[in-house]
Amino acid sequence: MSTAAAGHAKVVITGGGGRLGSAIARQLAGAGASVTLVDIAFPDWLYDPASGIRRVEADVLSARAPRELRRIFSGHRTVVHLAGLHGLHLRWGARSADLWRSNVIGTRNVAEAAVHAGLRRLVLASTTAVYGPGSPEGSPATVLDERVRPNPDNPYATSKLAAESVATSAGGDSVEVVALRFGRFYRQDERDYQIRKLSTGLDLMDAVAAVAAVCEAEESAAAPVYCVASDLPLTRDDRARLGDDCHAVLEQHLPGFVAAARERGWDIPSRVGRSVDSSLLQATTGYRPTRSLAAVHEQWRAAAVGVNGTRRP
Repeated sequence: MSTAAAGHAKVVITGGGGRLGSAIARQLAGAGASVTLVDIAFPDWLYDPASGIRRVEADVLSARAPRELRRIFSGHRTVVHLAGLHGLHLRWGARSADLWRSNVIGTRNVAEAAVHAGLRRLVLASTTAVYGPGSPEGSPATVLDERVRPNPDNPYATSKLAAESVATSAGGDSVEVVALRFGRFYRQDERDYQIRKLSTGLDLMDAVAAVAAVCEAEESAAAPVYCVASDLPLTRDDRARLGDDCHAVLEQHLPGFVAAARERGWDIPSRVGRSVDSSLLQATTGYRPTRSLAAVHEQWRAAAVGVNGTRRP
């Protein structure tokens, strides 16, 4: 966020006690924005009085939520709505009803409070999971962008697509709603975290940058939906080719990467069924993914070169 834009920005973040919300808060506050975090509880490590970040404990699903959220949101410009259950919660046993209540009813409460509080913009955390599974073996990868028709195939994805609709409907003409369809940024291990960027992977810091870019947009965010990933700058044809031969595409764009990965014990898949294209977000905002596989490639190359400019043995 530019200093000029951040200087008058007042942002409230629901789900602000989580990994993404706290990172966004630090980024925005560091750029000069006034930030308020809302969550049912906050970890002790998040408390830093020097940061100037305000913390408010509140539940977007409580009976008091409509009145309480209006009060909290008052005087702010933008709400970033992150509170809700995620895909991992589905794996951990969350029921469809839990996902619906958290992601749809919670979003409705936030959107209605944003309208009554006079906020200008609601940035909603959605997911690329709304597009459903990728292509089958033997087919080109499905290229996921804003033109692709959603096809959710599980309760989590369905609840997030419904949340987008509810937010837009509740926001009406007074609140601009922007849904960011995030790729996956859960870190299982380093190899999975990085290699997933061939498909739907999103680095945490790129997710932060995407939210900041949309919050910074002055007049309008230009589109109601954006796909967000830490993607390489590939053509649509190259993205589709990832379903046939990932190694060939990588060798073309990042020469030597596959061999370097193999040296580190990283098994690069021969294909992926999906590839997220964030080019619309890049074209209409200041978002640029800086944590794609290209960044990993550069780190490896730098580590292989000694201080005197010769390659290390």
